[in-house]
Amino acid sequence: MLAFNRLAASHNPTADWSNMMFVRRHSVMDIGDEAPEFIYDDSATRSFENQWWRTCISMRRHRISAYPCIDAIWMKLSQMAVAPRPITPCFMKYIEDLGKKHLDQPSFWKAIRTLRTQQEYDGIVTVIGEPKHQFVADKDKHLAIPILQVLLTDGLISPAATGWLVLAIYLDNILYKNYVPLFFSFSAIRRKVWNDRNVHLAACTAAERDTEKGGGDTASRISAKDACDTYASINPGTLRHTFERQK
Repeated sequence: MLAFNRLAASHNPTADWSNMMFVRRHSVMDIGDEAPEFIYDDSATRSFENQWWRTCISMRRHRISAYPCIDAIWMKLSQMAVAPRPITPCFMKYIEDLGKKHLDQPSFWKAIRTLRTQQEYDGIVTVIGEPKHQFVADKDKHLAIPILQVLLTDGLISPAATGWLVLAIYLDNILYKNYVPLFFSFSAIRRKVWNDRNVHLAACTAAERDTEKGGGDTASRISAKDACDTYASINPGTLRHTFERQK
């Protein structure tokens, strides 16, 4: 039985969780040629990036829709627990070390101590409190687990949020075991996410440049949807039409 089926059943013992897939095993796909790092300093591109991250988050909401009363905590926690900035190799290593409880305990505990000192960790604690190993008895902490798991699986989670997550689960050896592959594969998945971000922003910039050549008011003519369509056309695996047209 999947780890989150166990968690969900404990929250609602009468529910039939056997056919509900809360844990989606992420296959790391070959991303081919990596796009160049996209660096910018203008507000229009910043707006495109912010919208892209918001869409990345909202597209994951359906994965935990079976959990009751999760909307309020999803809105607060998903925004705070995402890393919209580059994650340094040092912190990538700390996330990997979270999977080494039985392999390298000094590295495991060093990673936890370091991640708990991050400012983002304090923000997460403000929203849902310190992690407790008896988290099922606390609704907010119980619901935080599947939210953070989805963000970890898809390479969106912040290092500080992984620290909170592992402290909530590590005493349950069966549950913890389900997360070990996610900690080890996070770096490769994150690389794919960041590559998608670079390609998308390059598409936005190209679309904006084409609009400027055509004259008129760029702000009124270029839209996030247009940029998303351009991005999707060169990344067939990406969902299209996920951005709403800006007014």
